[in-house]
Amino acid sequence: MSERRTTPNVVGTGFVVLDVVINGLHSQSPRLWAGGTCGNVLAILGFLGWKASAIARLSDDPAGQTVLDDLSRWNVDVHLARLEPRCPTPILFQEIAKTKSGKPVHRFHWTCPSCGAYFPSFRPITIKAAQTIQPNLKKAAVFYFDRVSPGILDLVRYYEQQGSLIVFEPSGTNDPKQFREALRFAHVLKYSHQRVHSFSDLLARSAPLLQIETLGEDGLRYRCNLPGVSGSAWRRMGSFEVPSFKDSSGSGDWCTAGILSEIGAKGLEGFSSLSLDEIGHALRFGQALAAWNCAFEGARGGMYRVSKPDFRKAIAEILLGRTIGQASGVLDKDVYKDSLSLFCSKCDSSPSKSSRAHFRAVAVTAARR
Repeated sequence: MSERRTTPNVVGTGFVVLDVVINGLHSQSPRLWAGGTCGNVLAILGFLGWKASAIARLSDDPAGQTVLDDLSRWNVDVHLARLEPRCPTPILFQEIAKTKSGKPVHRFHWTCPSCGAYFPSFRPITIKAAQTIQPNLKKAAVFYFDRVSPGILDLVRYYEQQGSLIVFEPSGTNDPKQFREALRFAHVLKYSHQRVHSFSDLLARSAPLLQIETLGEDGLRYRCNLPGVSGSAWRRMGSFEVPSFKDSSGSGDWCTAGILSEIGAKGLEGFSSLSLDEIGHALRFGQALAAWNCAFEGARGGMYRVSKPDFRKAIAEILLGRTIGQASGVLDKDVYKDSLSLFCSKCDSSPSKSSRAHFRAVAVTAARR
């Protein structure tokens, strides 16, 4: 009798926001997606067939409902995404513009383009909330986090005791002591070369089982301390060619999700038995997903345009070193909104200040920068 396969599951907490994306190269209304590093990784793993669960403090505001609806669409369980005390849902305004040389560039803004007010910022779960939910938490093959706080660390310790593969993807650090504690538990550590300068001194004594540093167009480098891998020296891996580049936003999240989909299905025990070849295969798969994503606008734009069969076909072509054609497909209409007044509490809700014409003006300004 063949072994019954179970769907792998991942639990994540950290940066989950509403992405408001406008393409300054075209005249169009903003596109709205669940975003943030953690939000993207969970949604992508859901897209890849995993069961995903988000732990957060989102509110019942319009931004929060948009995030919850989008995550749910991609097989992410959100019943723990509105823990108390709830906070206004974080919002990140993004514009796709171009440099003087004509190359697309992705810019991030924390203020409303209509009224200039700051959007709500990220707030981590509290220790009380983390401890309250633990008796009802199910086991997870992977526990993912991208921010550090006392409450998040409490969950890290819980899932480490459950045998989960602990994955930490920092973008910076505000508390060195908490950061060191996170490093102590992390089995997989992934970060970008652009961000590492803010915490490089804290990595000196860390020895995760797998450490990955992404290098943008230059690929990535990694080192293993797995039992089946001899030597812990850094190894380099080049990137795939991106023939139809539109936007690199979110490609690091696709890389992370692709890697985890290949190494994390059986938790820490299964990960610990992997060979160097299997690790290398997982990294290449993650890089292929990152390259594919660059052909679309936004951190996960391709998920709304391409069917899963076409996605799998494109990834297979990339892995074989073949050039894929121009990305196609019709963008879902429900990712558009005409008014930021739905999400910005300080915006005047009158059509004159929140109409599509206003956002087109913002787009034209972005395109001329």
